[in-house]
Amino acid sequence: MELTRRLLLTALGAGTAAAVTGCGTGSSSGGSAGGPAEGEISLLTPIFEGSDGKKLLEQEILGGFRKKHPDVKVNVDYTTYTQLNEKITTALAGGLLPDVLMMGVGWIPPFAAKKVLAPLPESLATRHDYEPRVLEPSRYDGKLYALPTVMATRLVAYRKDHFAAAGIKKSPRDWTELRAMAKQLTKGDRLGFDPFSIDLRQCWETFLYANGGSLFSADGKRSPSPTGEGSKRSSSSRI
Repeated sequence: MELTRRLLLTALGAGTAAAVTGCGTGSSSGGSAGGPAEGEISLLTPIFEGSDGKKLLEQEILGGFRKKHPDVKVNVDYTTYTQLNEKITTALAGGLLPDVLMMGVGWIPPFAAKKVLAPLPESLATRHDYEPRVLEPSRYDGKLYALPTVMATRLVAYRKDHFAAAGIKKSPRDWTELRAMAKQLTKGDRLGFDPFSIDLRQCWETFLYANGGSLFSADGKRSPSPTGEGSKRSSSSRI
């Protein structure tokens, strides 16, 4: 059986792959239609960083895949989110794009619009019983281009002793209260509210979605306004 990008993603399911490219250069060895999968395929990932990440991906996740498909070789290229966009655009310019890409939220529509990614069968989404809302960032123009593999929440931590010293007895209920408390807590070199403890892009996305905004318009073809597409400016937006 000829090894294809779709076959690999189908076999890996939600475990490792995030998006399949439409113009990858992974080689494949042809065989009979009913034979075993064989060949090579390339995977670019910014997620499994460090020795622990490499061990998790190559031994535990890909290990199961290799047992099922011993004649398939997966070549992994590790990077970071900081370098990911540059690596993809450089690969595109050179015509050497990996077969399988792992991206972050908001990356799928622009690359799909440029026909960098190949659409995936809807059966992959239904097979793993994803919530429809979770798959929204993986779609463009009504088609599925990726599968979520990692989801994380954003937490707000605060110092109870600082709150007590400032006479604040409860956490903020909306953006107006948060703004007022941040000013009240700012003292000397201490910031009352620090939104930059994580990556600025991810911080902005968190605030954007918390205010009912989105990264793209409904048709996925327009970027949002500076405040976010459809974002609510009401001070009653919940945190």
